Formats: sequence, structure tokens, C-alpha cells
Amino acid sequence: MIYHLTRPAEGGMLRVLTRLILELNKKGSKQEVWSAECQLGLELETLSVPHKHWPLYDKLALTDLLAYWQQRELGEGLICYHGLKSFLVANPGDNPVFVCFYNALFPLHGKKSLRYLTLKIKKQRQKNLQGVVVASESQAKEAKELFSKVHIIPSGVDTAKFIPSGAREKVIGFLGRLRKEKGIELILAIAKDFTDWTFELAGPDLDGYGTRQLPSNVKLLGAVSQPEKLLSRWSIMLLPSYTEALPLALLEGMSAGLAIVATDTGDIKRVLGEAGLLIPVGDGYRLKEAIGKLIKENSLRAELGQKAREMALTYDWSNIMRLWTELIQSAEVGP
Repeated sequence: MIYHLTRPAEGGMLRVLTRLILELNKKGSKQEVWSAECQLGLELETLSVPHKHWPLYDKLALTDLLAYWQQRELGEGLICYHGLKSFLVANPGDNPVFVCFYNALFPLHGKKSLRYLTLKIKKQRQKNLQGVVVASESQAKEAKELFSKVHIIPSGVDTAKFIPSGAREKVIGFLGRLRKEKGIELILAIAKDFTDWTFELAGPDLDGYGTRQLPSNVKLLGAVSQPEKLLSRWSIMLLPSYTEALPLALLEGMSAGLAIVATDTGDIKRVLGEAGLLIPVGDGYRLKEAIGKLIKENSLRAELGQKAREMALTYDWSNIMRLWTELIQSAEVGP
């Protein structure tokens, strides 16, 4: 039996978890998902994978204690904690454990010493920690400060769904959670300098941008169910994050053959390389300069898009899921 315990999953975590459950189901593994909200509902029902309500949310709450004690109901099996907070309330008993981190362990704007101490104490309390899974080399460097068994499994992309398009529009897009740490303020400050182009920001609005007066050429699209349709229209993709591991949106944009401007954080430079334009973190001037360059040079946009597509093919989900299933099945226990 494999138990997946997670806070409400979204974005890259949701896509990885969906793919992983599907792949393990094909291998004949019995699974059960614990989460407060189940965006996987239809998939789980189709695959006959049980779902148990687990009251763990993004923010600190009294229900965290309930989530901790509820784990006494776990049976024999391998426990996979998805996300940092899931691990912080871990109570797996004697079961073997994998911990899967999807973001930086020590963000630039976080309290590193407190996080380090908390994770160290939590690690010491685990009787049977099989390993830690991270998405990038930069995450692995952080994780190795605390954990001895660190496995790098990057995000993947459906290269058959996200494909290059000839129907590009004068649209510059961002895909991901709308938070200050994603560099949204930089995009809003620059948008007014390119009024002939539309800026589309796709993703859940977590910092209240919808309540502000935005430049007239900026559109908030909210969470989108079919991002591949957006990317087929966009000409340029922006990822001006202050901190990342390996964002799934980057791979999707690369697979769709987009010209990409991204900050040099996490594993973005290693993955994107010369297939996009890299700028320093928080540098609004360089972001504006890069956008202007891509707007003027159609041939450069096409060249970068082609290179990005070629690089993305190595991250197809078929390759990534093989790494996941081999690792998890190596420690799977129970019926």
C-alpha cells in the first residue's frame, strides 16, 4: 500500500501527483490519497483509488493538530509526504517514509535558521526515512544540509500536449501562482511601457491583484484548466521569480516553443540554458530590456522557441515517471 499525504495540491505538485498516481496504478500498486481538498477527484474515482479527508491547509491552523493525530489510522505501507507542511505534521509510526519537496527549502525571504531547526528536529523523529525527493540541483544542495538520501527527480511535461504553434498573438504571458515572490510586481511595473502588447497573467490570485487598478493592457485570467491553449497563443513567456526550484511552467513554455525570459534562480539556468534570455533576480531594468529585444526581433523569438522545444523533449513525463516509480517501488511494502 502507498499512502499519499498532501496539503491541497496545485500547480506543479498537482500535476506530478496526478501523473504519479496514474503510473503507480498501471503498475498494480494499491494507493490511498489523504488531502483536505481533492482536485484529483475524478481521476481517483476512475482509477478506484480511495480518498480520505485530511484537514491540512497552507496556513497554520488548529486543524494541523488533528491532521497529526489522524495519522494513527494509517495502515501498513509506504508513506509519501508531498510538500513541506505535510512533512512538518508527519506522524507515520513505523512505516517507511519518502518526503517530496516541490519548492525551495530555504526561500530568500524566509527565516532559514528556524526552518533548518524545525526540519532537523522533524527528521530526527522519523524512524524509517527512506529518502527525500527534490526537483532540482539547487534544492538538492539545500536538502543535503539535513538529509543523507536525496534523490533528484525533475518536473516533467506532456510534450504531445504542449506543442509549438504558428498562431502567435501579440501576447506576453505568465503562468503560475500570482504572488509577489513570483515577480508579479515587476511585470505590472513594466507592462505600461509596452501598450501595443497584452500581458496575460494566468494562475490563482493569492496576493489580491484583482482588487488593484492594473495597467489597461494587463489581464488576470485566474486558474486555467487548459494552459496549453494559452501557450499556443502567446509569443513571449515571463518567469521573473525571486525563488524557484524547477517550475513546471518553464517546461510547458519550452515544450510549446515559446521565447522565454526568466530569472537566474534554482535550476532555471541549467534547464533553459541558451534557449531563452536569463536576467538577474529582481532586475526590472533587465526584464524590460529583454522584453523589448524579443518584441523587436521576430527571428530571435523563433530561434529561442525552437531550441526550447528541443530541450523540453528530454523532460517528457514518460522519462520522469520511470524515475518516480522505480524509486517508490524499491521501498513499497504491504499488500
